[in-house]
Formats: sequence, C-alpha cells, structure tokens
Amino acid sequence: MEKYKINGKPITMPTGWHDVTFKQACNIIENNLSAVEIFSIFSGIDKEEVENLNRGEDIYYFLKGFP
Repeated sequence: MEKYKINGKPITMPTGWHDVTFKQACNIIENNLSAVEIFSIFSGIDKEEVENLNRGEDIYYFLKGFP
C-alpha cells in the first residue's frame, strides 16, 4: 500500500493485487466497474467525491499502472 493525500485527506492505495481484498476483487470483476468506481473502492473516497476531483487523468494513469 502507498500513502497519498487527496484534498488534504490521507488515503492508502494498493500497489498490486496482493493489497486488494477478496471482496473488492470480486466486486470489480463481477460488476464491470468504471475507473471512478474502482478508484473509489481502492481509496475509500465516495464515488461522487472522486467524480468531482477534476483529476480524471490522474485516476486514469493510476489505474493503467495498477498491475
């Protein structure tokens, strides 16, 4: 897990599938979630707040780099 700050709030993000819970992985695989929804699950930030970050490019690059 890596630590980041978004809007002044500390969050931790997984660095690989070994940091993702079984429940999170099943949710992602079974429900074909969007990048915003996956980022929300990983960060613990509400989906609506993630949508309002105005940092869609950062979310895209984070998820592209996720193994």
